[in-house]
Amino acid sequence: MAADDKAQVVHAAMRRRFAWKSDACVEFGTFVGYTAVRLARWLHEPGPVPGRALSLEVDPIHALLTRHTLSLVQLTLFSDIWIGQAIDLIPRISEDLGGPSLALAFMDHRGTKFHIDLFRL
Repeated sequence: MAADDKAQVVHAAMRRRFAWKSDACVEFGTFVGYTAVRLARWLHEPGPVPGRALSLEVDPIHALLTRHTLSLVQLTLFSDIWIGQAIDLIPRISEDLGGPSLALAFMDHRGTKFHIDLFRL
């Protein structure tokens, strides 16, 4: 879970990134929605920020928990949760959002796949 030190790193990366409303931020692996909430809140900060937050999750139960967490904080309109393997969902990112449209990618899923998924992005 992106808490404590990891949360500070994610937040610092978000603040340093110039983004357009046409951009999105994506997280790989959502667990219970902690980072999904952070990313969705980023969309409301002052300055140039992305227009959409996206979470990719292989486990449907974790995806449902994240959707519930986002609904509790009233951020479901600004976030999407896609269920499936990253290998299958990465091509969908460019299909649905357009070519170079990612402002931030946070990879918190299976660590042995980071380099492969980064290459696919």
